[in-house]
Amino acid sequence: MDVSRMVEMVSDRVGDANKQLFTDLFLLKALNKAQVQAIQLLDNDYMTELEELETNLTVTDGSIALSGLGHTVLGGEEGILLVKINGGEYCNQITEKELKEKEGYYKTASIQDPYCYVFANRIYVLPTTITKIDVYYLRTPTDLKYWLNADQADSGSSTTKFDGRSADGLSAVNDVYNNAPIFHDQNDEFHVVTDYVGADYEFAVLPAGSVAFAESQEFHFILNDFDTLSRTYFVGFMCDLNPALHEIVISLAEAICWTMDGKTDRRQAAMGMAEMEIDMLNAMVEVAEGIGLKI
Repeated sequence: MDVSRMVEMVSDRVGDANKQLFTDLFLLKALNKAQVQAIQLLDNDYMTELEELETNLTVTDGSIALSGLGHTVLGGEEGILLVKINGGEYCNQITEKELKEKEGYYKTASIQDPYCYVFANRIYVLPTTITKIDVYYLRTPTDLKYWLNADQADSGSSTTKFDGRSADGLSAVNDVYNNAPIFHDQNDEFHVVTDYVGADYEFAVLPAGSVAFAESQEFHFILNDFDTLSRTYFVGFMCDLNPALHEIVISLAEAICWTMDGKTDRRQAAMGMAEMEIDMLNAMVEVAEGIGLKI
């Protein structure tokens, strides 16, 4: 679900469709906080869209900094799913408190039976002779974005062209936003992008606006889960989580709004809806069982 749709849904649920009580900026902050809450409450099995794999990472003196990974790790140690010797065995993940237990002669780590642990935002591997590892981890979700800045095109006043801004994270690659529907706020009009020039962040759109685009205006993308536009260039304009989880995020954002409005009963109702679905999903996750006999 795109962010613009999520904002509208939260606004509708709190009975503020005209956004007199909760502004777009507040609703966006509520959604970003709700997204983090949902991730914290749901089992990691539902976070597949946040899974990352980085291979052939260099280990120096037996460790590597989490900050050296390509993304911020979600939840520190909890976000490290697997560590593997590059081209070799998977590491047994332990805590720093278990290190003492591994000092015995028969338990010493080896290339055939390696260990790893996370401490002080670093991944440590044993034995320290390991020089290359692969890391499977969960990244933090992308902050949700909504309104983007629109200015008069550098090529001059126009009803079919306007410029975006690099500060909003727009791509510098030509044509990546072609065919994307947009909504222009000040003109209160919908358009479709027909051409995009990455060097100038220039959008060409149809149908033409009723008036020429001007400086310091705003627009947003209107995206759907079923369209064929590349998600690579719309990072942040759509929620990273699986679409089946978006309703949970919206319910949690609704609860945040009711909290700010002092409506405790409505907050509890919205939280109850979210928690019920979260509990149901977490209960469906299979827990590994031992191989012994059941009594």
